Amino acid sequence: RYPDQYKDDNHKPEMTVAITPFEALCSFQPAFSILENLRATPELTALVGDDAVAAFDDAASTRTASPTAEANFKLAFRELFTRLMTADPEAVKAQLTVLMKRVQSTSEMLRAPVDVLAMRIHAQYPGDIGVFCVYLLHYTTLKPGEALFLAANEPHAYISGDCAEIMATSDNVVRAGCTPKWKDVETLVSCLTYQDGAPQYVTPVVHPDEPNVARYSPPSVVDEFQLDKVQ
Repeated sequence: RYPDQYKDDNHKPEMTVAITPFEALCSFQPAFSILENLRATPELTALVGDDAVAAFDDAASTRTASPTAEANFKLAFRELFTRLMTADPEAVKAQLTVLMKRVQSTSEMLRAPVDVLAMRIHAQYPGDIGVFCVYLLHYTTLKPGEALFLAANEPHAYISGDCAEIMATSDNVVRAGCTPKWKDVETLVSCLTYQDGAPQYVTPVVHPDEPNVARYSPPSVVDEFQLDKVQ
């Protein structure tokens, strides 16, 4: 539908190596963590609906019962995230206003780190749906030299810092929030894997015969690239 935006049919796994201290959002938090954030953030629940939260909770608690139960979990997860990303923009702005007032009225010592992060993002992108994504995605920090792998069809956003980024040969970027560029929410919510869990970090390997070369290799499922750091 959008050949001017998506110019090739390649997937786009990526690897990021921090050059300076680096902050990013990457992939979905574990389901239990998302549920904790939903319970602690009524403004977020107001956007997705109590029924979607209950369905997600039920699906998460029974997901290990069978392959079908895992599939049902992903469906419930997709419904929850779709409701968030397709929420009415005016409702999003209204709930963000309530959220910001609530956090600002809380003593700084008692503010949850995720709420502080939401305030930072909101200051840059006021009223943007992407602010609520901090409650669903992993927040991670990298020291210089540390690396993160981002599989194709996994949500992510860079927050601050400089990095060396390497990826498969693709210009495709599906954007949905915190950007002035063209957004395609429908495609985003339809293509994500809805896997939850820990981010994938990449540890460089130094060959004994080449002590000044550190090699960053992505998981074996991706063979399009690797990165060497030579000192």
